[in-house]
Amino acid sequence: MTWPNLTDAQRRMLIDSEPDDRTGTEGCGVELRTGADYAVAKALERRKLGHREGPGGSLPGMYWSNAMGLAVRAALKSRHGRATRYTMPDGRSFIVTGRYYLASCDRCGWVGSSEECGTDSGFDDSDVYCPRCESPGADYGSEANTASEEVIEP
Repeated sequence: MTWPNLTDAQRRMLIDSEPDDRTGTEGCGVELRTGADYAVAKALERRKLGHREGPGGSLPGMYWSNAMGLAVRAALKSRHGRATRYTMPDGRSFIVTGRYYLASCDRCGWVGSSEECGTDSGFDDSDVYCPRCESPGADYGSEANTASEEVIEP
C-alpha cells in the first residue's frame, strides 16, 4: 500500500493517534475541535485508516486510527520511510519498521521486531538473541517464518 497524497494535516492526525497501551492495535483518540479537524478525520476514514465518532452530547468528536492507520503511522515515523505488517496464521499482526524484520524465539515463543533483539557484537548481527529469554537464534525462529507480509511504503 502507498499513500503519496496525504496532506500535512492528515499525517499529523495519524501521528497523534498513537497505539493504545492495552492492545497496541488501536489508536488513541484524537479530539476533533474544529471543522477542519472533522474534514481531516473524514478523509482518513475514507482511506480506511481509522474511524470517527461524535460529537454527541457533552462529548467532542473523536478520531481513532485502526491497524492500517497505525501501520501508516509507523512508516511515517520510520527514518527509513517504510513499514511491513506481518500477519500470523492465528490472526496476530506485528508492524516492523525500516530495515528490521519479524523475529521469533523457538525456546520461549516470543515474536516481534528484530529491532528488539540483542546481538553478540555491536558491529554485526551474526547471532541474534531473544529479548525475553536471551536465547540465541531469534533471527531464524520457526514461528516468524509462518507469517505473511505486506510492505507499506510512503
